[in-house]
Amino acid sequence: MLNVAVIGCPKTSDPGWIMEDLQQIQSGSGPFQPIGPAKLLGFVFCGGCPGKSAVVRARMLARAGADILALSSGLGEAGADGFTCPHRDRIKRNLEQHLTSVIILGGPAPG
Repeated sequence: MLNVAVIGCPKTSDPGWIMEDLQQIQSGSGPFQPIGPAKLLGFVFCGGCPGKSAVVRARMLARAGADILALSSGLGEAGADGFTCPHRDRIKRNLEQHLTSVIILGGPAPG
């Protein structure tokens, strides 16, 4: 079983999204459908706008045993206050430059 670490946004990641992300990881649904169920290794925040600590924290999680890094669905969906992380695409690009497996949670399975 693969270990998954999740990076979220402290401004948008509410408990509902965190629970949805956990369910997708454990059940192997959504973007994990091709992979199957996985184990949550950890959940950390990006370090604040504009995701200034995301790569450092991702490397730490990889050293701790994360096979896959996932961006929380809260990074891509507006919360009750209407705020959506404006830095998600940049964070994803930065992570992909330094890591091999980055998944966006909350979306459909990759085509």
